[in-house]
Amino acid sequence: MTTTAARALVIGASGQVGRHAAAALRARGFEVTGTFASRAGEGLRRLDLLDDAAVAVCLREVRPSVCVLSSALTNVPASSYSSRWSS
Repeated sequence: MTTTAARALVIGASGQVGRHAAAALRARGFEVTGTFASRAGEGLRRLDLLDDAAVAVCLREVRPSVCVLSSALTNVPASSYSSRWSS
């Protein structure tokens, strides 16, 4: 009988919180897939959270039992005026 590690998806794993969350999950035996949006990191997968299809593909491929959403905007006042965020 083979045992497989539980899978975790850490969205925003290139940031401070996500990086530490991914490390803590790995230390507890999880197989971790981390994502980034703008700051690439070794072993991280690019994911645009505004792209519903890309998010669906990521979830289907990773099939996580745990998902940590640690992505964030680092310049909230400036980004709130961006046309990208308004409909």
